[in-house]
Amino acid sequence: MIIKLYRMERSAKHATIIVFLISALFAAVSTVLSYFPLPGMWELSYVATIILSAIYFILPIIIFLEEKLAKSKIKVKESEEKYRLISENANDLIAILNDKYEYEYINEQAYLRFLGYSNDQLIGKNVWELVHPEDVERIVSSQQLSTDGFQDVDGEDKEELRIKHKNGTYIWMEYTSKVFVSSEGTPKVIVITRDITDRKKAVEVLKESEEKYHSLFENSPITLMDQDFSEIKRYFNHLKASGINDFKKYFDDKPDEVIRCMSKVKLVDVNRKALEVYKFNNKEDFIIKMNQLREGKGNIMTEEVFLDNKMEMLSLINGDTMYESEIVTKTSTGETISIYAKTSIVPGFESTWSKVIVSIIDITARKLAEQRLKESEEKFRTITEQSFIGVIIEQDFMLKYINHQFSIILGYTSEELFNWRISDFYEIIHLDDVDRFKKLIDDMTKGTFANITNFQFRLFKKTGEVIWLELFSRKIMYKSGSANLIFIMDITEKRESEQLILEENKKLVELDNLRGELITRISHELRTPLTSMYAASQILLGSNQEDSIRKIMPYIEISHRGSTRLRELVENLLDTSRIENRKFELKYSNVNINTIINDCVKELNYLADNRQITLNVNLTMDVYFKLDKYRFPQVVSNILSNAIKNTPPKGMVFLTLNETDDYIDIIIKDTGVGLVQEEKNKLFQKFGKIERYGMGLDVDIEGAGLGLYISKEIVELHGGQIIVESEGKNKGSTFIIHLNKIIDKFQ
Repeated sequence: MIIKLYRMERSAKHATIIVFLISALFAAVSTVLSYFPLPGMWELSYVATIILSAIYFILPIIIFLEEKLAKSKIKVKESEEKYRLISENANDLIAILNDKYEYEYINEQAYLRFLGYSNDQLIGKNVWELVHPEDVERIVSSQQLSTDGFQDVDGEDKEELRIKHKNGTYIWMEYTSKVFVSSEGTPKVIVITRDITDRKKAVEVLKESEEKYHSLFENSPITLMDQDFSEIKRYFNHLKASGINDFKKYFDDKPDEVIRCMSKVKLVDVNRKALEVYKFNNKEDFIIKMNQLREGKGNIMTEEVFLDNKMEMLSLINGDTMYESEIVTKTSTGETISIYAKTSIVPGFESTWSKVIVSIIDITARKLAEQRLKESEEKFRTITEQSFIGVIIEQDFMLKYINHQFSIILGYTSEELFNWRISDFYEIIHLDDVDRFKKLIDDMTKGTFANITNFQFRLFKKTGEVIWLELFSRKIMYKSGSANLIFIMDITEKRESEQLILEENKKLVELDNLRGELITRISHELRTPLTSMYAASQILLGSNQEDSIRKIMPYIEISHRGSTRLRELVENLLDTSRIENRKFELKYSNVNINTIINDCVKELNYLADNRQITLNVNLTMDVYFKLDKYRFPQVVSNILSNAIKNTPPKGMVFLTLNETDDYIDIIIKDTGVGLVQEEKNKLFQKFGKIERYGMGLDVDIEGAGLGLYISKEIVELHGGQIIVESEGKNKGSTFIIHLNKIIDKFQ
């Protein structure tokens, strides 16, 4: 008793001690009174004894109940702590509302995490203020509620709605509510709310996906049928369970089972294209007609379709999820059509076959085209084998057809060529044309163009002979695929003729240009001396006989120079004609070159003096060489006079003679206007005069442009050559007459 008393709560201890003291007092009083024989003392002692006994019996019960109460309080406190922890850390929003829909309690951490609200912001606030207006109207209307409050104590509800976040946005949430009566006897509602934003988005995406699927299904350019094969699947499972494993043998022995199986197919939906292909006005009629197969009623299937269905069933039984075929069937109007059909079990439905999509393409036109193509192939072969043009059909870079003429053109047999790919032709195409040919094939592969016309290239035949070919091609359909029909023509003779014509045309153009230039040059060269001679003769005719020879002599000299120029021009023209007609002949003799050079210098001194040009001649010793003593001076004079004419006044011209054991060089160098490369290339052409009109150069521009042309021919007939050197404009020029002694010895 004492131990129990020690373990009791403080208030219980106090009450027990009081009861214990009263009991002790009653016992003492009863004992004292027993010693005094007063009237009624016995009865009082008896009552005190009974009370004392009751106290001893009741006290343990009081202690026991007090202990149970203390334990219950501890459990309630622990329970309240657990509930608080669960509530505060829950992923759901938990709230208690009063009968006015005002917040009395929220699990604050969850509300802060999901909606951003604290206790201070929500306690006492009406819940409808946070609900989206559209959802308030919908919920109040559907549940016949009042936003002012409620009295029903049996209410329970579950709904989706949008709740305003502290930042002003709305979040989709699902709430579950239940009305209960509080300890004060007033109705309240506990509301548990969960964020379903992700779920709503998923539902929206699913909805959009279904709408897209339906749109694609309905508007597909090919026929689509949504079918349910689940009943067939169950039937096959039943047959397997009954011991049937070889379904091919089963269907062969029982052909009607194919029809029975197909009658179990349920058509769920079809698209617009299906109605168009099968000539139905609406989906309902189509679906009813097809599903009548289940009842063995009339159908639009052909026998070929049912035989194909047998192969389809065997494919699915063997575990395939896809089956393809080309078959002939009929439309609702009885019209026969060819179709390509593809049966596909939708992923995720492999175990039930409850979702099967059958896609169908009407290939009637293609089949008819293939039939016509097949019929025309023999005609094609008959024609091409008689053709003088090479014909090939290329498909997937391989030769599928070669006519006899193509083999003849290349020199290879058909057996050899059939093993070739297009890339093998690169090996026999001329090196200058192979890159163009590769680009052509590459552009065709990329689809840059469909047809080729007039592509010309060179190719080596098997014999090594180079031939010119012309290629034409166009896209065709060949054996259900795209191919190229290629025509090859041997145009070697045509190209040679064209080349000859081009060369002749080029010569004609050159001759025409030469003719025009000749007329211009000759007219200019004739007019200048004729003008001076005419003017001199006019003056002479107008002079008196008494005029002295001194006055008349200059005009006679002018007339003489003019006639000399005319003679030189005529001689040059005659020499040019002799050279072109190969009638230009030389008479060789052993001549002292020093003597020729000195004579030429003396002859041109007057020209150098008139132009104030200094001639610097360096001749060391006599040098003998076999040459034409009449023609070779023409070369030296021509080059030396050009150097003087093309050197401005007060310039210098150097003439040097060098001799070695092997050659003789006559070097004529000036400080004149110089030459660029383009002018060097033109120098030795007929009428290749370098025009210097309007350049502000004080040089003599007279001449027809034949001198150097003739000089070059003369030197080359002597076995030599004329070498020209110049660093450019205004940097002077050097002409070297190079004579080879070895050739001289040979002569």
